[in-house]
Amino acid sequence: MALQNPKGSLLSSSGSSEPHGSSSIVNVNVISPEKIQTRLQNLGSNLQNKSNDIEVLAVDLQRETLINFLSLEFDSEFQFDSSVKTLLSRLPKQRYLKSICDELHRFKIAKKVGVVVLYSYRDDYYKILV
Repeated sequence: MALQNPKGSLLSSSGSSEPHGSSSIVNVNVISPEKIQTRLQNLGSNLQNKSNDIEVLAVDLQRETLINFLSLEFDSEFQFDSSVKTLLSRLPKQRYLKSICDELHRFKIAKKVGVVVLYSYRDDYYKILV
C-alpha cells in the first residue's frame, strides 16, 4: 500500500490476508494531506470479504457531497462521462471533484476494479461503489 504525504514522498505499507484460502490486496489512494493510513487499512480489512479487488480513495469532502458520487454510472465510458458532467454541474469545487472523478475513472473504467470505497476523512464516512 502506498500513501503520498503532504510533502510528496510516499509512505509504503503492504498487507494481505488470506480469507478462505485466497490472497487479497487492498490499495489505498489518498487525495489529502492527512495521515489516515491506519483507519483506511482497517476499513480495507473489513471489506476484503466482499471482493479481492478493492481500491480506497480518501477525499476531503463532506458527507453530503460524497453521497452525490453514488449517482455515477460505471457501465460504459459514455455513461460514466455523462454522469460526471451531471454531477459536476450540481456541485462547487470543480477542480477537486474532477480529480476525484478522474481517479474513479481510472479504477472503475480503465482498471475494472471490483470495489471502490470513497472515504471522507473529514466526516469519517464512506460509500462503496461497485
